[in-house]
Amino acid sequence: MLTACGCAPGEGQPVESLPWNNTSFSSTRSAANSSTDADSETPAQADAGELQFRDRVVQECLDNLRRIASQPVVVAAVKKTNDANWRTQQQIDQTDLQWRQTQGVEDPLIQKYLKNPCADLLRQAQRSNPKYMELFVMDDKGCIVAESDKTSDFWQGDEEKWTECFNGGNGRIFVGDVQYDRSTRSYVVQISLPIYNEQHATIGAMTVSVSSGSHN
Repeated sequence: MLTACGCAPGEGQPVESLPWNNTSFSSTRSAANSSTDADSETPAQADAGELQFRDRVVQECLDNLRRIASQPVVVAAVKKTNDANWRTQQQIDQTDLQWRQTQGVEDPLIQKYLKNPCADLLRQAQRSNPKYMELFVMDDKGCIVAESDKTSDFWQGDEEKWTECFNGGNGRIFVGDVQYDRSTRSYVVQISLPIYNEQHATIGAMTVSVSSGSHN
């Protein structure tokens, strides 16, 4: 059973070894708004908030995210995609272009990745954890296998969330940039975790966008 976010890190990679030093932190605050909005935070305040949010997300959510990434339905979906191994990079690029040109989610191309057992599990986790804004699983090439919501790209293989996490087959946890969303006054961070097979070989990755919720 998938549990709500609220557990300390378990066994595996310790918090101290996470690649914080390889991670930059940026904010989407508008400079114009920062100078004119009486409610706006100073950069120092925002930076402190980002650091606190980053550490809290790891402390609260990492163990649960590991459980999701290790669910049999997730592992099976990635293995099935990897075993098919029919895509050349040219085919991946063509699918990615078609994906980005597709509006909405009703196209069969998008539905294939939104409606499958692995995607159902991701949405179950999302319902259990309202701060999980989106979850998606990728194969050993960085292609989408399943997702809770439509991603902007089909191929994530050129992005740090996949390259740093898959890490050439030596999977590791990667924490992306902290973003500040002024519309919801919340911080958002993407956490990527490797997906392992039964022999503990890295076969794919899962990325989860976690929100701090309302920030007062």
